[in-house]
Amino acid sequence: RVQFSAEMRTRCDWFDYNARVPKTTGLFGLRQNGYTRENDSVQAVFSNRFRLNMKTELTDNVRFSGRLTMYKRWNEMTGITVRATNEGRVPDDEADLVVERAYVDYFFEPHPKLPMALTFGRLPISEGLPTDLKEDTQRKSVYPALAWDVTGDGAGLTFMLDSLTGLNESAFRLVYYRSNRDSTELWYRHNDLQDDLEVFFAQFETKLPGKYIQDIFFVLNFL
Repeated sequence: RVQFSAEMRTRCDWFDYNARVPKTTGLFGLRQNGYTRENDSVQAVFSNRFRLNMKTELTDNVRFSGRLTMYKRWNEMTGITVRATNEGRVPDDEADLVVERAYVDYFFEPHPKLPMALTFGRLPISEGLPTDLKEDTQRKSVYPALAWDVTGDGAGLTFMLDSLTGLNESAFRLVYYRSNRDSTELWYRHNDLQDDLEVFFAQFETKLPGKYIQDIFFVLNFL
């Protein structure tokens, strides 16, 4: 009953940029106050991104979705290890499959004009608008990538407002997610060394009315 699909992308990038580098001097490269700007460039960076997508309808109103991702530059042996908030979103130095998404949607109607959805697990808060334009794909998240494009575990509650507002695809969402970046000895303990990340945000979204702007979305976020 589980539907599987796979994606494979190979890409090559070139780009130039200005780097902000601390001033150094002396035999031992001691730092001075202030920074300098240096021009740099990246040439022919190849990368592979593989995704294994999963989807199943457990019941009429319960749905599970998941995605395993491997994202790696060609032949990279060392590099920056990804943090929990961008796992699967940027290339890593390990060719491992990571769980980028794994969540359950539970749909229910406390009132006929106010259908709701409860989402929990590894939330789909990556690849929202306007990533679909950049990747030339369908929209894959209700949360805008300009605000969120990370990997996060948590829960969200969606109020579908089409019947109340008269606007197409209008919704209000409340979302909470959390990550822990401590050592294995300090999981979620109240300690001065603790560095947990807790995020609460609210989002209102709707398609704008009108014949000529029917494919334009308005999104308002509060963090």
